[in-house]
Amino acid sequence: MSGRAPISLAVALIAAAAAAAAQVPPPREPTQSTLPPTPAVAFPPAVSVLIGFGSFGTRATSVDTPLNREHSHALTNGPTAAGRLQSPLGRRFGLNIGGAVAYRNYRESIDGSPLSASSQRLLSLRGEAGLLFRFKPAAPVFFGGSFVYQHHSRPAVEQQAGGPTTELGGGFGIGYEFGKKPGSNLSGRVEFWNYFMGPHTEGLPDDFTSRSTARDMVFVVGITQRLRLPSRRAP
Repeated sequence: MSGRAPISLAVALIAAAAAAAAQVPPPREPTQSTLPPTPAVAFPPAVSVLIGFGSFGTRATSVDTPLNREHSHALTNGPTAAGRLQSPLGRRFGLNIGGAVAYRNYRESIDGSPLSASSQRLLSLRGEAGLLFRFKPAAPVFFGGSFVYQHHSRPAVEQQAGGPTTELGGGFGIGYEFGKKPGSNLSGRVEFWNYFMGPHTEGLPDDFTSRSTARDMVFVVGITQRLRLPSRRAP
């Protein structure tokens, strides 16, 4: 009996060690969920299509000498269509490239009161490039600033001589993005922009005075489609 005691003790120890080993879970291979999350960006690659309403500021003024009334010359207000491309620049900034199109009549006002709208029409095209900004990447409100190039198919003042004209300026805007849902690449967007343009002065009649700056405004709403670009995998 004394010879079998060590053997029995060894068997008991081996059985206890096997039971303890069975309770230890095997090491798990790293999965995607255990990897560090990718930092969020405020403006992922996306394209936006927007429609809305725009107005054009006064380009020139003239004075009705007998009555001493000021005539303001501009373009009519009306619908506009726009498109934008955005790309991230760090976590809070984004690159913005956009364009808009509008079809307008000439408009004349006397002392701020609308007088008439001409039957002549012109096509206005606007292109811009600049930056977008959010205080936090997930914030719905964003801000923007851009350099603006504007082309009119004819002079922006009805009495102005010449052909197509161009204007340069800057834009400042605020927007709100809504309707983001997990797993969806679509969202809604509302934007309001102010554009401060330098009117084209050549060809104006002698009794016309060009404005140094014309303020254009646009309010648009539309949809944003986030783009899925191929991811770069480490070698």
